[in-house]
Amino acid sequence: KMSPPLLAAASRLLTAFPSSVLWLPPSPPRTRTRLLRELGSRGVEGAEGRAVFASAPFEWEAHASIQSLADLALDPHWFNGHSSAADAIAGGVPLVTAPGRGAYARVASSLLLSGGSGGGGALGEGCQG
Repeated sequence: KMSPPLLAAASRLLTAFPSSVLWLPPSPPRTRTRLLRELGSRGVEGAEGRAVFASAPFEWEAHASIQSLADLALDPHWFNGHSSAADAIAGGVPLVTAPGRGAYARVASSLLLSGGSGGGGALGEGCQG
């Protein structure tokens, strides 16, 4: 789900906030290497320690407790977060999303527009790819 525009947005945030980290789902070694290389080429210092890959999919309780530590949720463009976007909003975590063309790419924006953005949110075209 990490499109080049979303990676660019994440890189800008990581550069602007030097103590921030990017939490990512479990990924194969080649994907990790490629993503770390991309972050480094986009000016993210110490990318190896700032891109945190989960070792395995989280159970619900672990997901909820870790998500409560987040300051911001970035929603992928092509296939928006569905339950994960709803979880972020319900947990008061601000969500940044960019609506796409298909219904599957508009779920998170629909959640924000329906008034469910207890933590705030942003809609934009900057993450479209």
